[in-house]
Amino acid sequence: MAKRPKKKKPLYKRQPYVIRCTAYKNGNRDVFTQMAAPNIKLLLESCTSKLQLNGAARRIFLEDGTEIFETKEIPKDGEIYVSNGEAFKNPYKPFIERHEQKEQMQWTMSGLNLPVQSSKKKKFYMTKRFKEMVTVTKRRVMVYLNGQHTNCHEIVSDLKSMNEFLLAVTNKLELRSHARILYDWSGSEIKALEQIPVLDSCLQEAGTPVLGPVWVSCGGGFSPIGACKFLKDIIAHLKKILAEAKHNKSQMKLAREEETEKVELITLLSMNPEELDKGITALQQDIEDMNRTLKKMKAIHKDISEEAKIEEETGHAYRMQHIKEIDAVGGAGLKLKVYNNGNYDKPAIVYFNPQQASKGIKDSKLVFERLLDQCASRLVAPSSQGTKFARRLFDANGCEVSDVYSLKTEQELFLSMGEAFKDPYVLCIQAYFEQVQGVEMQYPPDAPQRQAAVFHNNAAFLETAKTEWEGSIGFPPDYKWTTCSQETDPLIRDEILQSKELDLNSHWLVHKDKRDLVLYASLVVSDKKKKGSNELWPSDAQNWVLTKAGYISCRGIPQMVMTVLDTRVDCNTVGRVSTRVAGYAVGLQKKQEGNPAQQWKFTSDGAIYSVSQSELILTFLGAKHSQMEEEMVVNEVEGLPSGFIPHLAVCEKLPSKDASLQRFAMKQERFDNLGQWKLNDREVVTNPEYNKLAYSWPVTSDNSWNEEFDWPMEFYFIAKSPPLKKSKKESSGHTPLRLVVMKNGETDSRHGCYVVGPDLTNMVRDLGKQTGKKPGHQHHHGSPSQKQSAVSKPNGWTADPDQDDSVSDFPLHCDDLTFRELEFRLFLERCTGALNLPFAARRLFDAQGREHHTLKDLNRNELVYATCGETWIDPKISKAESQRRLLLTNLSTDIAQIRQFCALRDTEGYVCEIEGAAVPGAKLILNHCPEMQEKIETEAAEKEAMEREAAHAMIESDLLQDNTTAHERSHQRMDEKGDKLKWPWERLANDELSDIQESPRRDSSPQRSRSGAKLLRNVQKFKYDDGYIHCQADQSLVLALTSNAEGQQLEVTLAKRKADDLSQLWIVKPNGYIHTRSQRDMVLTAAMPTNSRRDEEGLTLNYVGCQVMVQKKKSSQFGSANQKWNMDSESGYVFAFHTNHLDVEVSAANKANVCTYAVTKEELDQPGYVVSLSSKHTIKQAEVVVCTSCARAMRGKFKLTRIPESYDFSCAVGNAKHKALKQIGSFQCLNGKVDLSTFEAINTLDEWETKYNKLYEEYSVCSIAKEISASNTPQSVKIYAYKNGEHRQKEGQLIVGSSIIGLLDQCTYRLGMTSAARRLYTRDGTIIVDVEDLIAWASEHYTANIQKKKRRASADIGGTAPESSLQSESTTDLVQFQTISVETAAEGDSYQAVNEEPFSVEFALLEVTTGCNNHIALVHNSGTEAEILYEIIIGRTSESAIIIHPSQSTTRDNDEDMNVNKYPPVEYSGEPVEKYWLSWSESTVKVGHGEVKGEQEFMSATDAENRSVNSIVVASQGADTVWTFKIPVNYTGSVPNSQGTGPTEINKLMTKVELNDDNDEDTGSKIDDLSEHTAVSRPKTAVATKVEPPPPIEVILRYPIEVWASSGEKFVKPEKVAADQKEMQHYRKLISEINFSLQKEKHKLRQLQGRRLTGQQAGHYESTGSSVNPVVKRNHWQELTYGETVAHNEVHQLETQHLAVQTRQKSAGVRPVANRLYTQPTMKRVLAFVNGEPVSRAQYIWGDNLDQILQNATTRLNLRKAAKAIFSLSGQQIKFEDLEKDQIICVSTGGAYQRPRDMQQEVEIRANWTRARKELGPDATNITVQAHLHPDIDVDPFGPPSLASQANRRASK
Repeated sequence: MAKRPKKKKPLYKRQPYVIRCTAYKNGNRDVFTQMAAPNIKLLLESCTSKLQLNGAARRIFLEDGTEIFETKEIPKDGEIYVSNGEAFKNPYKPFIERHEQKEQMQWTMSGLNLPVQSSKKKKFYMTKRFKEMVTVTKRRVMVYLNGQHTNCHEIVSDLKSMNEFLLAVTNKLELRSHARILYDWSGSEIKALEQIPVLDSCLQEAGTPVLGPVWVSCGGGFSPIGACKFLKDIIAHLKKILAEAKHNKSQMKLAREEETEKVELITLLSMNPEELDKGITALQQDIEDMNRTLKKMKAIHKDISEEAKIEEETGHAYRMQHIKEIDAVGGAGLKLKVYNNGNYDKPAIVYFNPQQASKGIKDSKLVFERLLDQCASRLVAPSSQGTKFARRLFDANGCEVSDVYSLKTEQELFLSMGEAFKDPYVLCIQAYFEQVQGVEMQYPPDAPQRQAAVFHNNAAFLETAKTEWEGSIGFPPDYKWTTCSQETDPLIRDEILQSKELDLNSHWLVHKDKRDLVLYASLVVSDKKKKGSNELWPSDAQNWVLTKAGYISCRGIPQMVMTVLDTRVDCNTVGRVSTRVAGYAVGLQKKQEGNPAQQWKFTSDGAIYSVSQSELILTFLGAKHSQMEEEMVVNEVEGLPSGFIPHLAVCEKLPSKDASLQRFAMKQERFDNLGQWKLNDREVVTNPEYNKLAYSWPVTSDNSWNEEFDWPMEFYFIAKSPPLKKSKKESSGHTPLRLVVMKNGETDSRHGCYVVGPDLTNMVRDLGKQTGKKPGHQHHHGSPSQKQSAVSKPNGWTADPDQDDSVSDFPLHCDDLTFRELEFRLFLERCTGALNLPFAARRLFDAQGREHHTLKDLNRNELVYATCGETWIDPKISKAESQRRLLLTNLSTDIAQIRQFCALRDTEGYVCEIEGAAVPGAKLILNHCPEMQEKIETEAAEKEAMEREAAHAMIESDLLQDNTTAHERSHQRMDEKGDKLKWPWERLANDELSDIQESPRRDSSPQRSRSGAKLLRNVQKFKYDDGYIHCQADQSLVLALTSNAEGQQLEVTLAKRKADDLSQLWIVKPNGYIHTRSQRDMVLTAAMPTNSRRDEEGLTLNYVGCQVMVQKKKSSQFGSANQKWNMDSESGYVFAFHTNHLDVEVSAANKANVCTYAVTKEELDQPGYVVSLSSKHTIKQAEVVVCTSCARAMRGKFKLTRIPESYDFSCAVGNAKHKALKQIGSFQCLNGKVDLSTFEAINTLDEWETKYNKLYEEYSVCSIAKEISASNTPQSVKIYAYKNGEHRQKEGQLIVGSSIIGLLDQCTYRLGMTSAARRLYTRDGTIIVDVEDLIAWASEHYTANIQKKKRRASADIGGTAPESSLQSESTTDLVQFQTISVETAAEGDSYQAVNEEPFSVEFALLEVTTGCNNHIALVHNSGTEAEILYEIIIGRTSESAIIIHPSQSTTRDNDEDMNVNKYPPVEYSGEPVEKYWLSWSESTVKVGHGEVKGEQEFMSATDAENRSVNSIVVASQGADTVWTFKIPVNYTGSVPNSQGTGPTEINKLMTKVELNDDNDEDTGSKIDDLSEHTAVSRPKTAVATKVEPPPPIEVILRYPIEVWASSGEKFVKPEKVAADQKEMQHYRKLISEINFSLQKEKHKLRQLQGRRLTGQQAGHYESTGSSVNPVVKRNHWQELTYGETVAHNEVHQLETQHLAVQTRQKSAGVRPVANRLYTQPTMKRVLAFVNGEPVSRAQYIWGDNLDQILQNATTRLNLRKAAKAIFSLSGQQIKFEDLEKDQIICVSTGGAYQRPRDMQQEVEIRANWTRARKELGPDATNITVQAHLHPDIDVDPFGPPSLASQANRRASK
């Protein structure tokens, strides 16, 4: 039977194979996607994009790792992994490994043990170079400086390179010379680094093993002291850790034997036996290692301890034994450390060679004087003055040094200006506590058993609080004693036996909870520590409390007090002179009431003694608390415990040479009672030094307690204090030059005063000795002298040949001055005070106008004129002209200072440069960097071009658009674009040759050639290498320090490089400082330029040519800009002034003599001085801090004290008016009138230069003075600026300024605006033109808000007054007053009463007529004089005063017991009536100006007794006076009872009452009720209207004002921006919803289309009545279904809605654009299609307006008619302004909007109409349809709907 052929599938059933799978990223199941593709190639391409792979997908794997190569290998709906070519990565592998690790983890007592991972050997491939780098054997080495055992340094270096190791050691240890030799701890020299031993394992830390230690030397021999001390510390450390290891081992054994009660370490109880066995084995191994190491260390220590003792005896020469002594010329020099007398900080290293200094000198005193001069030149003493020299030298013990040859190297010396030795340490009595251990001694076995208390090294008590301890007399009985027997560990037993024992009957401190913690308290004397120091336990162990009972207790442990012990003391004192003393020791014991040994007495002669031993005085034995045995006091009394070391004792009075050991003082440093030392009895304390140190003494002259102190007294107990009284010394007199001095321009000779020159007798004598003159030689002023040849001074100064003595030629070593210059400077200082000049005197002129710089050419009693720096004013000219010149001169001087400040602020682009050629000796100066200069010039040109373009844009719309055509404007724009492409010299518009030759390009200075610029760069480039700064022009030249001829100034020059010269080594630090290696406190400094010559020549001040030198580092953060540098390693330039702009401005202000308050009002860390200035209202002086510039102006008139380091302040002179201080500042007439901040300085300079030019043409002095004084202080305002149109969506910027221009500049910079800010708007749209407008708006806005709140509050409480937060600060706002008027006659002799009934008030207001002295008396009970308590005198013609009468005085003439407090007369204000307030609360009487209590106070006095005042009486002298008193009504009359309403309740009720004069009934209702309730008698009450004036403008401006900065565009209200943002958010939300619906409908449409195409339905045929198409195919697979049609319509509607919302969103988000600055182009591009056609036929159309759009659409779309309208896709007709870029529009020729489907239907209707007329004849279309109307419903079936007709009718209406 034949095989039946296989049936083939029809063609339409043959579907292509489609790969459907889930694709994952290789190794990651988090990133996946569903894929469908016909083949692997397309699958890989789709996976690349959908999985977002980094590269193209290349390989496919299954889940098991099988790689896929064929399409059919991928299972249907399977999972695949796609890679970029790498191998398969199992995504489950991390989870599997983590699960395995989790299963293998084990929990133990020591923590979580992770499983041990098997290490896989990996083969690494390295290059040869990398192999060499890896094979370098770098090890860690411990290095110590030779002779030291602290400050260990760790060096990591290659063991094969010894030189690199030594170089690293030199840099790490900052050695002054190179390291040369290494030693181990036995003193053996190490030749190679491989010889360095490895530190024992028990001393190693975790990590890489450490080698060493080694000791490095710069060439000297080995010093065994350092190694000996190091080994001693190591041995102590090993003993400690060995004891701990043994203790832990014993604990583990107890835990293994299950003796849990004895186990102290609880963690051991959780360990199993195996772990305990392992731990015991490990500890046993560690103990063996430590014993082995300890034995080795002890052996080495024993070997070198003898050598260490020899070195201590030999001294520094021990290290130099390997150097042979040779007879060198000059001998060995000395290296000395010199300190200021009484100061142990910042020593000066002085190198002095006695033999070289003694060349040519036989007198050893001259050699010693040379040493003094050299020490003084290196050390500037804080107490040195112009008339003092270094005269004495002391060693560390206070012994005076007189022989140079007795000094030793490294000796510490103290330099004195003639005064006695001052101890540099402040010694203080301290309570010292040490932990002790109670031991039962059973060793040796044959000795009797006993109990002892020994010191214990444990410091567990440091972690406890001081309140957890209590005192105990005798050792606590419940203490658990430690046994010391034969069985005790030898190490512990040795430690106990070596410890010092204490007396068990002493007083102890026992812990309240842990009774095994016992402390031994002792008294020691140590250095004074800061309050709360961490070095003390407790932190207040140095604070003591003295009670009137005489107990002195420790503030930290108050139960312990100072006590005289029963222990005898017989020893020698420690100090310069050893004195034998005997007495009783002083210690700490538990307080016992009534114990005389614990009570102390103080005497008026400075002695302190105990009540029990009144004949013995408290004595300091001279030894400070230290661990060094040589500083301890050895008590020679037998039978005392070895642990007792006395520091204080009571002994007999010592001789005068040791009197300081018995002098003590009390220093009180509590903040709440500062200034207690001022209460010392002046008869007892007469030594100024005692008061200078703020020491207190608690008794008066009669040895009774001083009751004025705050008791009990808390203090530091200072030892070796200065004496209470100081002896007076007689001073020798001298008659120097006397001159008649007058003010500049003074015409009346009677106003001249005699000024005597300084007394320089001692200086003349000393200088005469140095120059070989006799001591008795004196010079005479004004006598003729012989002509001598000029003698050159080292720094270019040339001596005048007319000088009469050689002393004037001698430069003083204390300053860069000659003798004559010093005399002249001191004379000017005296002139400043004698003439009461406003500023320090600086220049001196004779009667002929000749200026004098010294006093040598002036005769005795000659007339001279002193000025403050201004030029001489001829007294012969008119007074008005002189005043005019003086005013203009002062103003020009101030403007010059501002100009100098502005010039000095420009510090950009300055670098170091070699002056001249790069040769040795060339100096270093500052110059412009060529590259930076070019950049600055380019930026300036660009800025100028931008400003010119902006200015052109501002006027373009006003001029060009109105007067020119579009063609002309296009040519203008093309010319501007062409100008931008031209060079500057090509932009010149002149065509004539002469104009071209005179162009600015030709007139400018010739530019440097390329070779010259290259050479300039070479001398400006440096390189920092190995501590040296090389010059790139010559690598062999480095920067070095050189001193000038006097040795006073260090200059920086070029020098040949030397290896051992420390003056050539530098340290460059990241903070910008470049230190010298030889003197660490000296840094590289750029000298500030001087403007004297430049002002005369009219040159611009800059830093070009300023010398670079070395000066002492400034301690302040701001004001040191010239000491900060940036060394650019890439370019090689050393940039100066590398700091912030504020630092530069403060430095420039200090140099330009400008007050820093004008620069910034912030408190900064800047240099300054403390000065006492008097107030305008009181005579009291207030201490304020001023800047350097203002202090320079006050020099010579006020006492200036430099402020300490790191002190933030703002200059008080700038705010002197608000502080009521005298304004004496750096300016002469512009103090407080300028603002020189960053953005205001240039504007201020321009303003005052313009004003000066205007005043220069004015001849009236009054007008000039009025114009200058009328200039108000620049009012700085705070604004919080935003960009216009941004609302508050971005954070604003806080900006402070005093002018609109400055504020706009800051807005441009701070807000990052692309165009310059030109307008400021407030939030209500008000444009701000000036700062006054801004202030006025702020005040008005504040007042409006207050009124609004008042109305709101009134509405809330029903017409009551506002809340207390809105109340005024005035005294009269909320208190009703009773007004009482009194008249007194001029001839009246007695007081006149003011009030008839007594009152209980504490203040009153007063209005009194002016013209005479006013007397006011405050009395009690009546108005008679016998009962006057206080008398107030307001003086007009004499002094004012407050007199406190005694409580029992009977007559007014008894003035012996009266307390009179005098004050200056009251200044006349010019008003006929003066207003005052009086207050007498809390025994204090106060008087002030005005009506606000507590403000403008000018008199105050305090009574010792508290007495009540209930009446006032007054009197006047010399004139009739009208008195008007206002007494608070709520206090007047009888005192309210307990059931009544008190003053506080009255005030509360008064705050709710609104007073109004216009309505008497409403005003008085509640007040009358209140008066009846309190039974107040009111004769005639003045009810004032409650008017709340606005607060001062300073209060309003305290908060920033919100403004919006605009570049010229119109203001956009913040509310509108917020609304637009909200609308945008709404649009975004709406768009997202529409997008979601649109995607859903599109997905639905795709599903419908897929079902239709997948079904492949053939359909069926249906017959029609048409002869043309009799049959139509229905329901086939190509016909759209009804669902698809509906979905199409939904998608179309959603797309139309989405486009409409997008259009509205774009229109809502358009930001305002400045019309003047930039014109938005009007050309628009749209996509247009014909009305009724599909959108796919749309074409691009361009146009500037609607007509162009329609015209271009007619042409581009081939319309038969002209286009007349455009529509959106929603069918709405739109305008040109509503068009957006690339918007799709519909163009119509006049018809309504039609959709493509409607157009198709219309075409079909027309076609059917035409077809019917052709087939059936013309009558076929003449069909009339008639319908009968329904009788009940009036509806036309063929007409429009009724709703539509109604809408049409409404639209027609």
